[in-house]
Amino acid sequence: LSTLQIGKDGLWSLIMRGNLTVRKDTGRINSSPVVTMPPIVKAPSGCVSQIRLDVRDPDGDIVHCRWASSNRSECGGVCNAFPNSTLNSDTCILTYYGGNSTGQFVVA
Repeated sequence: LSTLQIGKDGLWSLIMRGNLTVRKDTGRINSSPVVTMPPIVKAPSGCVSQIRLDVRDPDGDIVHCRWASSNRSECGGVCNAFPNSTLNSDTCILTYYGGNSTGQFVVA
């Protein structure tokens, strides 16, 4: 983590909340959505790139993507740490507009 452009050598933690209520529609506890993609994705500097977040929900629920929120203490100092990018919440496509920044960035 010491090679990150923003948030290097920061404190990292994982917080999880679970709701173990049985769903009426499936008769089972809700399953969380999962993202199946490599942990590191390379994008060329100076070029527009689209990165599709391969999100799936085992229960078949509709999934929307969003940035982590500092108001909810979700991103530990790396909110908005991926410059020149947008996230489409409906398609879960991250578009990087290829600024002049080079290096490794965390996306939260």
